[in-house]
Parts: sequence; structure tokens; C-alpha cells
Amino acid sequence: MALKKTLSFTPDGFSTPAMLQDAYCKVVQINGDKTKIFFDVVFFNKTDDCVTPALKKQYEFSPSMDGRNFIAQAYEHLKTLPEFAGAVDC
Repeated sequence: MALKKTLSFTPDGFSTPAMLQDAYCKVVQINGDKTKIFFDVVFFNKTDDCVTPALKKQYEFSPSMDGRNFIAQAYEHLKTLPEFAGAVDC
């Protein structure tokens, strides 16, 4: 599972934002407990001939013990955030 989203971000050390067209957003690491889950998302830049990691960010949420697995809940949480508005499953 992953999300696809066009996003703008400012790389470390730069003052102007960069644009990632149709970035591939994948949860790559997840840890925590029944009260708080921390997870990393890597944003990949996909071109015709390669996939390159462009950005990594950490997020957190309070999981539902009655819900889906924590990875599925992480993606569900991302889709509630303004920066992921319009993201689509891929």
C-alpha cells in the first residue's frame, strides 16, 4: 500500500520550495504501543527509469485496538492531514 500525492516542500538548506509531482508516499517504519504509534513516511520521486527517495518525515497517531492493523491505520491517519488532501491509494 502507498499513497500518491503532488506536494511542495523546502529541502534542508534551501529557501525555495521544490515540487514532487505524483510523489509515491510509503510508510517505511512503524513503532509504538497501544497508546501512541510513530511512523516514518518516505516520499519517492518516480520517473520513467528510476525511483528516488526525496524526503522522509515522521508522524504519529493514537491507534484503535479494535480497528485495522497499525500500518493500515497509519495510511488512514495520513489521509486526514491537510498536507495529504487529495492523496489517492496506489
